[in-house]
Amino acid sequence: MTVQKCADCDSEMELGFLPDLSHGGVHQTKWHKGEAEDSRFLGRKTGVKVDQRELVPITAYRCSNCGLLKFYANAPAEE
Repeated sequence: MTVQKCADCDSEMELGFLPDLSHGGVHQTKWHKGEAEDSRFLGRKTGVKVDQRELVPITAYRCSNCGLLKFYANAPAEE
């Protein structure tokens, strides 16, 4: 694996992810294309509309020196 270098201070960056804390547990945050559109049930906002097939896991690199975060949303490899 290639070592990521910080664009701000040229220090080494460490791999990680953003945990999404929900009522059902902890999941990896995902990216979805397009603008967020409200989801409604009986006229009340219940969240945003999501097409599960469009979700891409987000990985992140954090600079161990200055804290800069760099995010990637690469599509998972087909199995």
